Amino acid sequence: MGTLRRAVAATLAFTLAGCDVIDGCVNTPLLTAPSPDGERVAVAFERSCGATTGFSTHLSILPATEPVPSDGGNVAVARELFPFSLHWRDSGQLRVTFLAAGVVRSEEMVDDVRIDYVRAPPDPTSPHTWSPHWPQPLLPEKTNQKLPN
Repeated sequence: MGTLRRAVAATLAFTLAGCDVIDGCVNTPLLTAPSPDGERVAVAFERSCGATTGFSTHLSILPATEPVPSDGGNVAVARELFPFSLHWRDSGQLRVTFLAAGVVRSEEMVDDVRIDYVRAPPDPTSPHTWSPHWPQPLLPEKTNQKLPN
């Protein structure tokens, strides 16, 4: 399967997932970043488990064809919403750039992908940057745009 097909499959899975509710929690996709080989996708999502818990930011690495998970992130979890950038250095290494003190879990390796964390301001010009404080572009499934490689 070519890189373009994987990106389209990831976009379709991302679109079909929308918000999934399990155990009273709702996961809302924020950002996707497909790996250079198109095999995987890094997915950041907001997780809300009710009025008493607030929002949290989760990050997962998934096969490109899988939807947004209905449980928590398998890479990182932060107890707040904060700006971040995702950058694949290659298909086996993901860099997460963020400024947040509330990270409660961060894995260094998930499914043969090494994750590096850089505590610095994320690059607002990167296509794989998200912030609760910046105007957000429409997600690809809402604009019929292709996911950037």
